[in-house]
Amino acid sequence: MRSLLIAGLCLGTSIAGFAQNTLSYAKAKELGRKYTSALYANDTAILWPNMTARMQESLKDQASLAAFDDKAKQQLGREIKLIKEVVLPNQDYIIYTRLTEFDKVQPRIVVQFTFDQNAKIAGFFVTAEQNAAESKFLDYKDKTAFTLPVTGAWTVYQGGRTVFDNYHAASIDQRFAYDLMVIRDQRQYSNKGWELSDFFSYNQPVLAPAAGKVASAVDEYDDNAPLHPSRENPPEGNNIVIDHGNGEFSMLAHLKRGSVKVKAGDKVTAGQLIAFCGNSGNSPIPHLHYHVQNSATWMKGEGLPIQVHEYLSNGKPVEVGEPSRGEVLEKK
Repeated sequence: MRSLLIAGLCLGTSIAGFAQNTLSYAKAKELGRKYTSALYANDTAILWPNMTARMQESLKDQASLAAFDDKAKQQLGREIKLIKEVVLPNQDYIIYTRLTEFDKVQPRIVVQFTFDQNAKIAGFFVTAEQNAAESKFLDYKDKTAFTLPVTGAWTVYQGGRTVFDNYHAASIDQRFAYDLMVIRDQRQYSNKGWELSDFFSYNQPVLAPAAGKVASAVDEYDDNAPLHPSRENPPEGNNIVIDHGNGEFSMLAHLKRGSVKVKAGDKVTAGQLIAFCGNSGNSPIPHLHYHVQNSATWMKGEGLPIQVHEYLSNGKPVEVGEPSRGEVLEKK
């Protein structure tokens, strides 16, 4: 079931064709629902003409698409419950992702459609949801009162307890990690997205999420050009680790080179400016990676849930909560 069905295009391999997407979230959700229904009904007359030329080429012909749909229907059966839908941008694409339950299979199923700037289907897949890593901390309550490590409005691009919401959840150390990104008017960047400065997340302030002592601070790796994550440098790139006591360590990654304002041994307070968001390490576009674990060493600890205090989620006040993918967060 893990490789039930996969069809589509590799996205974001080049920035040569970056263009601003004018497709709204609402329209993308409408199209995602429409084409999902067509997929279930094996209605290729709706799907085929609305695919990009490259997508049609990858599937070869309409008969191949029909065979794909028929195989999915036979294996999955009927959708019996929609669990969650998420719409987010990915460079010049808009992605609609749907988590569902079917009557013939036990794993939950992920259906995803990728739309280009002309609202054409540039990719899609149907596959079983991957299992999250086992954790003995599912019921853990933080000893530290964590706050958002950013200021202004940031979208949870990856975050939550399931792999559907958060690909990090498959890893023990980053089981409850977040990727936070500034998205404005359903876009990640202005202009053409060729420069780091085009991205709204780049050079935004990064704050200490709670009081503590800096366990380590690294500021030696260059920021990557857009869509060219480093394979040579450590995945976390420039980073800061804060010891909050009680075995709770904040891990903040992909910081801008030359922006780290603290060093090992420094004491920090909640909300203190400690760096700026960059694109170092294994980062294709500027964003802030943040997680809490029970060790000060990257890749060595076990992830801990983060109960965030005093914030707005999609404009609504939350006293304490665990945000998930798609939410827009702001400090109160």
